[in-house]
Amino acid sequence: MKVTVRSIVCGVFAFLTGLIAILGLLACVTEVTGGEYSENGFDFLSFESEIFVDGKEDLAWFAAVMGSFSLLQLLFAVVTMIVGAVSVAYPQCGKPATVLVVFTFVFTFIYMIWGIVGVSLYNGLNMTYQGKTLAYLPLIFTLFTMIAYAICRAKVPDIPLGRARMRPNTAPRFYAYPAQANMYMPSAGAAADRYGGAAPADARNAPPPAGGAMSEEKRLELFERYARLWKEGILSQEEFEAKKKELLKE
Repeated sequence: MKVTVRSIVCGVFAFLTGLIAILGLLACVTEVTGGEYSENGFDFLSFESEIFVDGKEDLAWFAAVMGSFSLLQLLFAVVTMIVGAVSVAYPQCGKPATVLVVFTFVFTFIYMIWGIVGVSLYNGLNMTYQGKTLAYLPLIFTLFTMIAYAICRAKVPDIPLGRARMRPNTAPRFYAYPAQANMYMPSAGAAADRYGGAAPADARNAPPPAGGAMSEEKRLELFERYARLWKEGILSQEEFEAKKKELLKE
């Protein structure tokens, strides 16, 4: 179980998408203006209709089709709510939640289409009363939650909940404390005695003493000093390799 900021936000929007799709079945598929009949998606779950069956046997198929799609919308919406809630604690359920959110949105779109079809059929056969539909409302709200869900999946950082804020990584700094300075930057007199001449401006760039072959003891001493400077970060890898080649040439 791994709860993250992204899993919480996305899980909430997935849950809301399913909840809106269920509540959307309360939106009127067909409402007869001037009459007393109004039917929504839940009414069609019985696969019967007072508007499209009574006195209009040729439209009985509409009640069956609308009931089937309403049932599918209800089932997908419930599963979307469950998977969305589970994805809060188990981010690996995020991909199934994404698929369910899309399918739930598609079913609200189908709900709107059949609402429009139902009103058109009713108005075409009834000259006394005119019907209207509110089946487009679930589509509008699920569209908003689906877009919010997609944005959260792409933009919200996947940071574990409760994790302490980490300071951004910074490049390591090397401070030349007096002890270090004395260790790696010898004084002018010491450098002159060591190299047999004038002290170099920068001890790390000091060349091997000119004239005569360098003793093994001197070469080993310089190698150890360059190695310490490299480990401390004062010499770069390239500088250290160059110094090592100079010593091996002697």
